[in-house]
Amino acid sequence: MRSSAPALLPVFRSRLQADILAALLLNPDEEYSLTELAERFHAPLSTVHGEVKRLTDAALLRRRDVGRSAMVRANPDNRLVKPLTELLLLSWGRCRSWPRSSRACLGQAVS
Repeated sequence: MRSSAPALLPVFRSRLQADILAALLLNPDEEYSLTELAERFHAPLSTVHGEVKRLTDAALLRRRDVGRSAMVRANPDNRLVKPLTELLLLSWGRCRSWPRSSRACLGQAVS
């Protein structure tokens, strides 16, 4: 079942796509496995895989395989990443972006 576009920023095809982009673009020095993303966003791994494939095909994300795991991160070489990151920061906020450590949010709940 496809989720609807997020109300805050309806340019994304789904809430999951926006969540994945926020997690990766707002934390550009971090790299996450598809399994970590699926667990974090309570989504089936196959759905996360499909969203990540679309984002890597668009060169917004970089993917590398490590053994049986696929790792993804933001692609800073794509000229669309910077303005997209700013849109995500304004609409999602830094704390919604899910850093591995919640220190950046200093006690605020990370949803």
